[in-house]
Amino acid sequence: MDTILFLHGWGGNEQSFAPIMPVLKKHFRCITLGMPMFNNNDTDEPGTPWTLEDYANHVENYLDSLGVTKCHIVAHSFGARVTCLLVTRNPKRYEKLILTGAAGIRPRQKIRTMLKIWSYKVKRKFAKIFFC
Repeated sequence: MDTILFLHGWGGNEQSFAPIMPVLKKHFRCITLGMPMFNNNDTDEPGTPWTLEDYANHVENYLDSLGVTKCHIVAHSFGARVTCLLVTRNPKRYEKLILTGAAGIRPRQKIRTMLKIWSYKVKRKFAKIFFC
Protein backbone atom coordinates (compact mmCIF):
# COMPACT_ATOMS: atom_id res chain seq x y z
CA MET A 1 0.00 0.00 0.00
CA ASP A 2 1.38 3.42 -0.96
CA THR A 3 2.11 5.94 1.78
CA ILE A 4 1.07 9.59 1.87
CA LEU A 5 2.78 12.03 4.23
CA PHE A 6 0.80 15.14 5.16
CA LEU A 7 2.72 18.30 6.14
CA HIS A 8 0.77 21.26 7.50
CA GLY A 9 1.54 24.96 7.24
CA TRP A 10 2.01 27.84 9.67
CA GLY A 11 -0.79 27.98 12.21
CA GLY A 12 -1.78 24.43 11.39
CA ASN A 13 -1.17 21.10 13.04
CA GLU A 14 -1.45 17.41 12.27
CA GLN A 15 -5.27 17.72 12.35
CA SER A 16 -5.27 20.12 9.36
CA PHE A 17 -5.91 17.30 6.91
CA ALA A 18 -8.39 15.37 9.09
CA PRO A 19 -11.40 16.02 6.82
CA ILE A 20 -9.86 14.14 3.87
CA MET A 21 -8.29 11.29 5.85
CA PRO A 22 -11.29 8.91 5.96
CA VAL A 23 -11.46 8.73 2.16
CA LEU A 24 -7.71 8.41 1.60
CA LYS A 25 -7.19 5.82 4.35
CA LYS A 26 -9.17 3.36 2.27
CA HIS A 27 -6.48 3.41 -0.42
CA PHE A 28 -3.27 4.68 1.23
CA ARG A 29 -1.26 4.47 4.40
CA CYS A 30 -1.69 8.03 5.71
CA ILE A 31 0.91 9.64 7.97
CA THR A 32 0.64 13.05 9.55
CA LEU A 33 3.45 14.88 11.26
CA GLY A 34 2.99 17.75 13.68
CA MET A 35 5.89 20.12 13.18
CA PRO A 36 7.63 21.25 16.37
CA MET A 37 6.83 24.76 17.62
CA PHE A 38 3.54 25.01 15.69
CA ASN A 39 1.22 24.30 18.62
CA ASN A 40 0.86 26.34 21.79
CA ASN A 41 1.29 23.23 23.91
CA ASP A 42 4.51 21.89 22.34
CA THR A 43 6.68 20.05 24.79
CA ASP A 44 9.41 19.30 22.26
CA GLU A 45 10.51 22.85 21.53
CA PRO A 46 14.19 22.73 20.60
CA GLY A 47 15.10 25.94 22.47
CA THR A 48 16.54 27.71 19.43
CA PRO A 49 14.87 28.78 16.18
CA TRP A 50 14.89 26.08 13.52
CA THR A 51 16.01 26.57 9.95
CA LEU A 52 14.29 25.08 6.93
CA GLU A 53 17.00 22.41 6.93
CA ASP A 54 16.16 21.52 10.55
CA TYR A 55 12.53 20.92 9.61
CA ALA A 56 13.56 18.83 6.59
CA ASN A 57 15.86 16.76 8.81
CA HIS A 58 13.00 16.31 11.28
CA VAL A 59 10.72 14.98 8.52
CA GLU A 60 13.39 12.63 7.15
CA ASN A 61 14.17 11.27 10.62
CA TYR A 62 10.46 10.72 11.21
CA LEU A 63 10.08 8.80 7.93
CA ASP A 64 13.20 6.77 8.70
CA SER A 65 11.83 5.87 12.14
CA LEU A 66 8.68 4.50 10.47
CA GLY A 67 10.66 2.63 7.83
CA VAL A 68 9.19 4.67 4.97
CA THR A 69 11.51 4.57 1.96
CA LYS A 70 9.08 6.01 -0.65
CA CYS A 71 6.02 8.15 -0.23
CA HIS A 72 3.75 10.76 -1.74
CA ILE A 73 3.43 14.14 -0.01
CA VAL A 74 0.43 16.41 0.43
CA ALA A 75 1.60 19.70 1.89
CA HIS A 76 0.24 23.16 2.60
CA SER A 77 2.10 26.48 2.95
CA PHE A 78 5.26 25.99 5.02
CA GLY A 79 4.89 22.21 4.70
CA ALA A 80 5.18 22.70 0.94
CA ARG A 81 8.33 24.74 1.41
CA VAL A 82 9.86 21.92 3.46
CA THR A 83 8.73 19.47 0.77
CA CYS A 84 10.62 21.39 -1.91
CA LEU A 85 13.84 20.98 0.07
CA LEU A 86 13.15 17.31 0.76
CA VAL A 87 12.65 16.58 -2.93
CA THR A 88 15.83 18.39 -3.94
CA ARG A 89 17.78 16.35 -1.40
CA ASN A 90 16.37 12.96 -2.32
CA PRO A 91 14.07 13.02 -5.38
CA LYS A 92 13.73 9.24 -5.61
CA ARG A 93 12.21 9.01 -2.13
CA TYR A 94 9.22 11.22 -2.93
CA GLU A 95 6.95 10.10 -5.72
CA LYS A 96 4.00 12.44 -6.21
CA LEU A 97 3.48 15.85 -4.64
CA ILE A 98 0.39 17.92 -4.01
CA LEU A 99 1.34 21.41 -2.84
CA THR A 100 -1.34 23.90 -1.83
CA GLY A 101 -0.65 27.54 -1.05
CA ALA A 102 3.02 26.69 -1.33
CA ALA A 103 5.39 29.06 0.46
CA GLY A 104 8.68 29.58 -1.32
CA ILE A 105 7.32 29.10 -4.83
CA ARG A 106 6.93 32.35 -6.72
CA PRO A 107 3.76 32.64 -8.77
CA ARG A 108 4.14 33.38 -12.46
CA GLN A 109 3.59 37.04 -13.21
CA LYS A 110 1.29 38.22 -15.94
CA ILE A 111 2.88 39.96 -18.92
CA ARG A 112 1.06 43.17 -18.00
CA THR A 113 2.61 43.18 -14.52
CA MET A 114 6.09 42.52 -15.90
CA LEU A 115 5.70 45.40 -18.39
CA LYS A 116 4.62 47.76 -15.61
CA ILE A 117 7.67 46.85 -13.54
CA TRP A 118 9.99 47.19 -16.56
CA SER A 119 8.54 50.60 -17.55
CA TYR A 120 8.86 51.86 -13.99
CA LYS A 121 12.53 50.87 -13.88
CA VAL A 122 13.25 52.50 -17.26
CA LYS A 123 11.50 55.73 -16.19
CA ARG A 124 13.45 55.77 -12.94
CA LYS A 125 16.78 55.40 -14.78
CA PHE A 126 15.91 58.24 -17.18
CA ALA A 127 14.82 60.43 -14.29
CA LYS A 128 18.18 59.90 -12.59
CA ILE A 129 20.04 60.76 -15.80
CA PHE A 130 18.11 63.90 -16.64
CA PHE A 131 17.19 65.29 -13.24
CA CYS A 132 20.22 64.57 -11.10
